[in-house]
Amino acid sequence: MAIWALIIFLLSQDSRSGHHINEILHWVFGMIGLHRVSDFRLWQFLAAKSAHFTVYFVLALVVYRALALGRGARFHSRAAWGTLAFIFCYAALDELHQSFVHGRGGQWYDVVLDTFGGAVALTLIRWTWMVWERRHHQSKPEHVSA
Repeated sequence: MAIWALIIFLLSQDSRSGHHINEILHWVFGMIGLHRVSDFRLWQFLAAKSAHFTVYFVLALVVYRALALGRGARFHSRAAWGTLAFIFCYAALDELHQSFVHGRGGQWYDVVLDTFGGAVALTLIRWTWMVWERRHHQSKPEHVSA
């Protein structure tokens, strides 16, 4: 958990993140034969926002795991709410941190997007547990008394 949070913090310090996204996009578009893209700024925007969503999606997975550890094999609502609160607070602090990094800026809508990424991860965890519980209960033979 701490390692992933540190990775997010270090990525937030990169004042050239936009340049790195451009390099990756030019490489990808070149690989698929699209050397000229009509709306490259749209692709830059989508790539940057996808990165926000993805890193906080992963952070939510590891934070939930840490909070639910040792509590038994089931979904834990308290751990999920604690995870969501942590994601929101960490995202807000990350955007505040970015507002002090030259070439970056803190954006409130990134906090919303980051929190949404965490919420999607938690929803996926919940759905996974629901499916597992259904399958687990269906596979158990019912006790029939005579």
